[in-house]
Amino acid sequence: MKEQQLRRRENTREKIIAAAADVFATKGILGTTVDDLTASAGFTRGAFYSNFSTKEEVFEASVSRLLERIGHTAVEGSRHVRPDSDPFGALERLFTSLRGDMRLLWRIELEASVMALRNCDLRATYGAIRGALRKLVAEILTETLARDDHRLRVDADVAADSIIALYFNALTAAELEGRDTLIAATIPSLVAGLVSADEWGFSHG
Repeated sequence: MKEQQLRRRENTREKIIAAAADVFATKGILGTTVDDLTASAGFTRGAFYSNFSTKEEVFEASVSRLLERIGHTAVEGSRHVRPDSDPFGALERLFTSLRGDMRLLWRIELEASVMALRNCDLRATYGAIRGALRKLVAEILTETLARDDHRLRVDADVAADSIIALYFNALTAAELEGRDTLIAATIPSLVAGLVSADEWGFSHG
């Protein structure tokens, strides 16, 4: 019986976390209430407080889960990249597959950055989100390029920040201006400019 209760509680916790990212992305961190979170997952406030103390706890868990999902998609996608395939085409396909979750993360990260500018206590939260995303993108980039012996001319973190900025700017333009950019196709062009080049195109080794 106790084991069943523990499984039921864990299932409730997981469902609340899974539904929370969409809620935070839509209503923002400040605008989201406990009732919003419970309604989205189909539970009561009692079920919420049996698993969490605050909505901020759910926020951190949901962002971590979102980053894990993005990382899992990236790893699975990279497994299908052959050593002799075009690494830039592989990056385009990979970022296309990440678009949905990256859009969620963009909305959450955008508000977190504004809140952090106004409240120093929240800067660690924003830094954790951006730092985890930077690390993930840097790993995707270096591992994909390494399969074809390409190397970056800049630090991988700098390249990752450039890609994130480009990606998020395109999402902002699409959302606020209705200007849809083929962002996944643009990223390989940016990466190509950050790769060491010789007179034939790209330097190997």
